[in-house]
Amino acid sequence: MTPLFDVMAMRPEDWPEVQRIYEEGIATKQATFETSAPSWSVWDKSHVPSCRLVARTPEGQLLGWAALSPISNRCVYAGVAEVSIYVAQSARGQGVGRRLMEALILASEASGFWTLTAGIFPENGPSVRLHLAQGFRLVGYRERVGQMDQGWRDVLLLERRSHRVGWSEAAREPRTSRVSWAVRRATIADAPAIVEYMRRLFSDKSLFLPVVADPFTMTVDDQEAFIARHQDRPNAVMLVADAPDGSIVGMWDAMGSPRRAVRHVVEFGMSVDERFRGQGLGSALLQAGMDWAKNTGLVTRIELEVYAENLPAIALYRKFGFVVEGRKRGAFRHQGRTMDGLLMAHLLDPTGYSTTLESFGSSRQ
Repeated sequence: MTPLFDVMAMRPEDWPEVQRIYEEGIATKQATFETSAPSWSVWDKSHVPSCRLVARTPEGQLLGWAALSPISNRCVYAGVAEVSIYVAQSARGQGVGRRLMEALILASEASGFWTLTAGIFPENGPSVRLHLAQGFRLVGYRERVGQMDQGWRDVLLLERRSHRVGWSEAAREPRTSRVSWAVRRATIADAPAIVEYMRRLFSDKSLFLPVVADPFTMTVDDQEAFIARHQDRPNAVMLVADAPDGSIVGMWDAMGSPRRAVRHVVEFGMSVDERFRGQGLGSALLQAGMDWAKNTGLVTRIELEVYAENLPAIALYRKFGFVVEGRKRGAFRHQGRTMDGLLMAHLLDPTGYSTTLESFGSSRQ
């Protein structure tokens, strides 16, 4: 049962419980490089007084705490702070972290902070999901940045930019206006432009796309044949998005099997030109792809495979209703590193799909 609690300002007398919860987090070896909690005097000097919160039950028990630390003493970074959030072991998974984060964001904006940052171990999935759900985005990956127990650890860098603090009215307008992307079906005539797009895509070594590990060798003739295969099947499509200059800057393609038993299932791939990321193009492509699937009268399941560390893509897929159904351990090699793959899927009609499948016939495959 979810405990009753309120989020309120931390008091100096809360420190013993705050320290205990901090030590519980340290013991997991998934929360911080620290090996022990500091004294109150040390902690007090390094955290923002107006942004220290605790989750407290009516009986006075602390379930968690959250606080901010300035990232620099330079005035240019006066509005940037790092988040610390810890939940007692007995209260994890009960919404305490979410409530603390929501309150901390409000407190930070009231104190004039415009950017919140966080460094999280990739293995700390609950913390990553919490931050993404509260508007943080992945901005970097620090590889083998620190040692713990004689082993090197990576750290994900996430940040959240306030939409309330640090924006003039003139500065707000470009951010709130969205590009209206036109997504259309690819034609045979698009083959040269798609080949050029793919060459640009493969040159982006930072891209979390399994195919970029291989050299791009497809010719225009190959691409024409590939487009034609998508046109010949009722459970296949290739969608593209055009830039104002007519170049292709995004793709979404899906293909299913001709076998009757599984032709309702399609697997898709999606990519966006580096120059146009963060402008809603990925959402436009994914929405267009899902609209196509719904209109086929055939497709009821859409699935994909994604790097487990591609957090922005995973967050986008979750936003559109995709769920993780499995993990392929050590499935990919990316820039000399082995990474897991996640299997994600979305059922267009999760309540009636078994009935829908009956309409495909009962012949054995």
